[in-house]
Amino acid sequence: MLDNTDFKILIAGGGIAGLTLANMLEKFKIDYILLESQNEITPQVGASIGLLPNGLRILDQMGCYEPIRNFLIPKSNFHINDHNGRSQFCLPDFLKRLEARHGYPLLFFDRQWLLQALYANLRDKSKILTGKKIQRVDLINGGVNATTMSGEQFHGTLIVGADGVHSTVRSEMFRIGRQLQPGYFAADEEHRMACHYICCFGIAQNVPGWVDGDICRTLGDGVSQLVSSGINGRVYFFFFSKLPASQYGKEITRLTEEMKDEFVQKHARYPITEKVTFGQLFAHQITSTLTPLHEYVLKKWFFDRIIVFGDSAHKPNPIGGQGGNAAIESCAEFLNVILRTKSRRLGSLNKLSDDEIFNIFQRCPIY
Repeated sequence: MLDNTDFKILIAGGGIAGLTLANMLEKFKIDYILLESQNEITPQVGASIGLLPNGLRILDQMGCYEPIRNFLIPKSNFHINDHNGRSQFCLPDFLKRLEARHGYPLLFFDRQWLLQALYANLRDKSKILTGKKIQRVDLINGGVNATTMSGEQFHGTLIVGADGVHSTVRSEMFRIGRQLQPGYFAADEEHRMACHYICCFGIAQNVPGWVDGDICRTLGDGVSQLVSSGINGRVYFFFFSKLPASQYGKEITRLTEEMKDEFVQKHARYPITEKVTFGQLFAHQITSTLTPLHEYVLKKWFFDRIIVFGDSAHKPNPIGGQGGNAAIESCAEFLNVILRTKSRRLGSLNKLSDDEIFNIFQRCPIY
């Protein structure tokens, strides 16, 4: 069992936020354990990731930029297309211009590849534990206790919930906060989490008629598409459709494979460009899913020794490409506050009081 004087961070979730934070903590020799619910740390779930300069500059400081820079496409033309797929605006050499202005380009590639790069960058992989789905979080004297579905217990000074949209740590934080300090969290906090759109996203390969290097944002009435070239004939796609009425909290619909098939059939004739429709692209998909798009920023994102960030705390619409970048930035802000606290305490983080933990959390802006 952890000595309560030893500083140790529990990380719930092995996604982008969790693995990014793990890399940062290792770099500065801060003890942690990461608990991932899935049995594999870098699964292929059919998702892509867009990384912009604000996220890439942080990954560069961690030593994770060069491995993923290999996914930069050699040429790029950014188009805004009308509902017929006709280009209304084109910015040639978009990625080169972005890099010249900001120091880093836009990288669009498989989310799995980023997880692999983050995991490979860790020297001590024994701290990454898979198949550890957290069921319960409890506050203990001077720390926290996380209990998994199998009954295993893990102890730390604090816990970071980086376990996604359906965060268990966030639910436990609400439960504990309402028990110990009624009114701290609004009674309808979960219900404020909104869904205005659903999205069919995925990865296609070698799409006939698609121009390699193109990045297209195609607009429409109640629908829009974002389609980007990747390396080796990859094409990453998002088809956004506005719901007839916004949904909130528990009323947000869980979508099925049958619903995805109906969605694709309904929208198959929508143009992306003048030469490629959504249906033609989808015929060459290698993986895809249909999902509701949660959009929210929690008003309060910590309680006592529990904090959440990444999609657990702030979830933007993916059309802006900032979800992963915001998670990376939140990790950096959190680490910087930890390091400043350590410096003020003459190099030690042991025996942090509840007030000191509160001050750390209070100084961490989320994105």
